[in-house]
Amino acid sequence: MLRHALAFALALSVARLAPASPHHRPRAHTPRTPSTPRTPPTPAPAPIPSPARPPVGTPSPGCTAADAPPRGVHENSLAVGARTRTFLLSVPEAYDAHAQPWPLVVALHGRTGTPRSLRGYLGVEQATDGHAIVVYPAGLRVTDRRGRSTTRWDTHGDGVDVAFFDALLAELGRRYCIDLGRVFVVGHSAGAVMANELTCHRGTSLRAAAIIAGSGPWSRACTAAPSVWITHGRRDADVAWSYGERTRDRWISLARCAPDAHDDGDGCTHWEGCADDARVTFCAHDGDHGPPDFTGPAVWRFFLSR
Repeated sequence: MLRHALAFALALSVARLAPASPHHRPRAHTPRTPSTPRTPPTPAPAPIPSPARPPVGTPSPGCTAADAPPRGVHENSLAVGARTRTFLLSVPEAYDAHAQPWPLVVALHGRTGTPRSLRGYLGVEQATDGHAIVVYPAGLRVTDRRGRSTTRWDTHGDGVDVAFFDALLAELGRRYCIDLGRVFVVGHSAGAVMANELTCHRGTSLRAAAIIAGSGPWSRACTAAPSVWITHGRRDADVAWSYGERTRDRWISLARCAPDAHDDGDGCTHWEGCADDARVTFCAHDGDHGPPDFTGPAVWRFFLSR
């Protein structure tokens, strides 16, 4: 009897120590992301040395083009590798290639969004008051797990959407008189995630970026750190508030800014003393995932200041 009891106890202890069946693995516990201020993350690596950003006023080849490209708002397509990509282009009626090189703003929509929907609510183009060319690239059409058609961005440095940006900048610079020293990017939601990664991988092509309710940059191999303006809502249920804080801290680290924050009022704070005269501005607001009312004018003022 004692021998049987010892055998049963040994078998029970072995069963408790054995790994769970791969078909019945316990569900992992995912901790909730805190929404309160956190200790700044470990500083990111310094940007990789790369060619210098063109100075303000650098003309693109289109400044000497003989033909007059179309003005107004129109849809376009562009071959990028084996794919045909589309974009919405808005060129002011006052555009004159012989007057001066024009700033270019690249505006990236969110998941399920479109270039036209972003143009309808972002407000940056309206804030330029006809003093910039604005382009709205269209994300890739994909089918999600539920069989629905949606859009997404490829955020990899060697991905199709960074290649799309390169091709778009080259094409617009060939057709229009673009100031290669004043190329900006702005994105909302998933478009802000893409804007973060694009700024990371093409920082020497961009003068500044505006990040609205996004996250990242997640890459550990940023090539440069231009000026970045960030806004995030404390009640954002789609991209948690803490992601906005992490984006702020990452760019402060990448740009090697001085640690002292400067209060601008109305929930905005900026950091100076950054490499290459960059600046990081973070505007908190009490709203949700949508862009706050001040977005358009604030973004354009920031771009002009850089």
